[in-house]
Amino acid sequence: MRAIGRWSMVLATGLLAGAVIGGPVAAQEASPSLATPEGAVRVYLDGLRQRDLDALTAVSSAEAMAENVDFEAYIERLGAWQPFQAPAPATDPLLIDLNRIQHVQQLLGQTRLLIYGLLTDARLDGAVVAPADAAWATSFTRQLDLERLADLQVGPIVPPDPELMAGERYRELTARQAAIYGADELTERVAAVSLEGRDWLVGFTLLRYGDEWSVSSQTSAIGGLPPTGAPMPVGD
Repeated sequence: MRAIGRWSMVLATGLLAGAVIGGPVAAQEASPSLATPEGAVRVYLDGLRQRDLDALTAVSSAEAMAENVDFEAYIERLGAWQPFQAPAPATDPLLIDLNRIQHVQQLLGQTRLLIYGLLTDARLDGAVVAPADAAWATSFTRQLDLERLADLQVGPIVPPDPELMAGERYRELTARQAAIYGADELTERVAAVSLEGRDWLVGFTLLRYGDEWSVSSQTSAIGGLPPTGAPMPVGD
C-alpha cells in the first residue's frame, strides 16, 4: 500500500503530467536500446504493440537466468524449496531448457494479463472471475481485438521509488537477487501507457548482463503493481 500511495502522490504532483493525466500519452521518440532499463522496457512494449512474440522473448532475461542460476544461492535466500516453482540446478542442458521455458511462461503469462487489462473490461484483481457464463465469454472474446494494440502509447518510464532504490539496503538486496541468476544488476521501472483514452501503470523488473538490460518479469513490487502483470488503471 505504501508504494501505491506513493504513486498517487507522484500522479497528483504532476510528475507524469501529460502522460497519465488529462489524455493520451504522447509516444516518446527516443530510439529503443537495451543499454538502459528504460530502453529495454520500451523494446518490450514495442513488441507488444506489434504483437510480435519473438520481440517479446528476445528482450526477456529467460535464457541468461536459465543458464546462470545459482541453485544453492536461490535456496539459501528463500530458506525453503518449492519444487514446482523453483528453478532447477543448471547442471544439464535439459534442465537449462526447462528453466528457460519456465521463465518464458511466467513472463508471457504476465503479458497475457497485461493484454486483458488493456483491451477488456474483465476484473483482474482476483484469481477467479465469478460468476461467468457463455455470454460473459462471448463478450470477453469480442473485446480481444489485438490489432488495437497498435495504438498503444508509452509515456515516462521511471523508477518506482528513487529514494528507496538509492539506499544501501536496497542495493544490497538487489545485488544478491541479481547474483542468483548471474546478473550484474537488478532494478525496477514503472511505465505509463495509454490506449484509446485510458491510462495505466505497468511494472517491470529488469536484469543487467554486461552492457545490456533485459526484462525478467513484468511487475514492480516496489511500485505496488500486481504480480500477475495486470496493469494498474489510472483515473478510473
